[in-house]
This record gives sequence, structure tokens and C-alpha cells, in this order.
Amino acid sequence: RIYAFHGQVDEEKRAHETARKQARNDVVETRKLQAYDRIKRVAPKVTDQERSYAADVRDVKQEVGRGLRVQLRSEQEELERLQASQRVEEHRTKKAEQKAAKAVLRNLASS
Repeated sequence: RIYAFHGQVDEEKRAHETARKQARNDVVETRKLQAYDRIKRVAPKVTDQERSYAADVRDVKQEVGRGLRVQLRSEQEELERLQASQRVEEHRTKKAEQKAAKAVLRNLASS
């Protein structure tokens, strides 16, 4: 087809795209509704007791997780403290060795 101007082509394309998107959205929406209906049909009825038990289990798991995280954090802090003190100790011994070496060289130079 030959058009007098591109504006007409663009309008047709846009209309086609819009229709295609709308059809796709309709299909997706239908599938969602069907899936929801299926779930509603097969889902077992959950009693309040089961729901509260599940909530209790979830709370315990969260509490345990929190405790483990706190323990891990304190162990990491302890490790960092030990590493820092080890670095300080290494630095001190290095300094002491340097002093001793200088003293030995001084003694050799003076004798």
C-alpha cells in the first residue's frame, strides 16, 4: 500500500500494537483467574489452630535466627579483637628486634 503520509501508517501501527497488548493482557488475566480458581478448589481449609501453630513455628525460627546472628556477630567481634591484638604484638616484637639489631650494630661499630 502507498500512503500519502507516514502519519496514517503510524496510527495504524499504534492501533494494532494497542489491540495486541490488550489481547495479551486479557489472556494473562484469564489465566490468573483460572489458576486462582484452581487453588481455591484444591486448597485445604486451614483451621485457626493450625494457623497459630504455623505462626508460633515462624516466631521460633525467627528468634533462633536472631540468636544465631547475635552469636555470630559477637564471635566475629572477638576474632577481630584477637587479630588486632596479634597485629599489635607482632609490631612490638618487630620493633624490639630492630632495637636489638641496632644495639648489636652499635656495639660492633664502637668496638
